[in-house]
Amino acid sequence: VTDQGLVQGRAHETVPYRDQFAPDCAILADVRVKHAAPLVDRPIGEEAQELLQRAAADAVIISGSATGKPVDLEELQTVRQSISSGPLLIGSGATPKRLPEILPHVDGLIVGSYLKSGRNPDNPVDPQRAAQFVQAVRAFPRSL
Repeated sequence: VTDQGLVQGRAHETVPYRDQFAPDCAILADVRVKHAAPLVDRPIGEEAQELLQRAAADAVIISGSATGKPVDLEELQTVRQSISSGPLLIGSGATPKRLPEILPHVDGLIVGSYLKSGRNPDNPVDPQRAAQFVQAVRAFPRSL
């Protein structure tokens, strides 16, 4: 449920369309989309498993509650355990300071607002922030 109404997955329509017209296109699916709340409380690990198994997603994205908000570490660990063989990405809240907490559990990062001037999503990317972020990731002992 969002402030704009219900958000519903449409894998039953999306996957056949992708398979027909863009078979090399990957589907990255959010578990508990940011800026939203689940209509029914279910274990987040089950939701993530269904994205890979039933919805045929190629990877799962876990995010914080809103743009730039950090992911809940307990939820991150639960999802990682639930989809141990599937790719898992962070969709919000990745910062150099949080890398030691999140990188051991994920296969990739989606970074947006942290790289923007003033951390404002509407501003352009700050090249210095972007370079510092890449340097922090490369310095981490685990490669993505």
